[in-house]
Amino acid sequence: MGEALIAAEQRQEQAALCRLLLHYTASPFAPYAWMRGCPPWSQGLRVAVHCGEEAEGIDFLYELPFGMLPAAIPGALAQVVSGLQLYSSSKVKDVMGMNHVRLDVEKIPSVPLGEGAQAVEVLRQLAEVYEEGEEGEPFLLGFLMRPAHSLRLYVNSPERKVWGVDVPLPRTGPGLLGAVQSPGYLNNPHLHRPSDDPHADVLIDLSDY
Repeated sequence: MGEALIAAEQRQEQAALCRLLLHYTASPFAPYAWMRGCPPWSQGLRVAVHCGEEAEGIDFLYELPFGMLPAAIPGALAQVVSGLQLYSSSKVKDVMGMNHVRLDVEKIPSVPLGEGAQAVEVLRQLAEVYEEGEEGEPFLLGFLMRPAHSLRLYVNSPERKVWGVDVPLPRTGPGLLGAVQSPGYLNNPHLHRPSDDPHADVLIDLSDY
């Protein structure tokens, strides 16, 4: 069962991180390190990272505090996966098959943003004006790449709960994306199933859409 993002500031920050990380999923952000998603969480910003070859390696779920500049997060995580110890081994636990690590904010060094990251940050802020709904509520809160070419989208429901919507990447066409963006369609209780994902209140499987 997910822990809802109660504060509007949390939802805005989570959605901003989600938009930023879309630029980092197609190529490694550090040697042999790939961004795999950013599922929403009420106590901080979580980023899923795969370290190693695509079919092997280790999956991590790093947790950072709210309030960090989203554009600074890839640089901080690049230092972590490169060997900088920003956490205690006692803080590592399993979450959804990933090694969950809560990073120590006081040990996270300041990393100057590169020109590209600065540009992305400016463009992201400009894009937010058009991506948010009429009430200022973000729709897409996070995402997580799943096995079998499946993508889990964490979206904001009309009741401000988090829905985890699974879509098949090979068949994500306009019709499916239209269904994902339709609260009326997703609000069908026959599509809902209990969540075993701590980042979502309800799971909706659209793999056979």
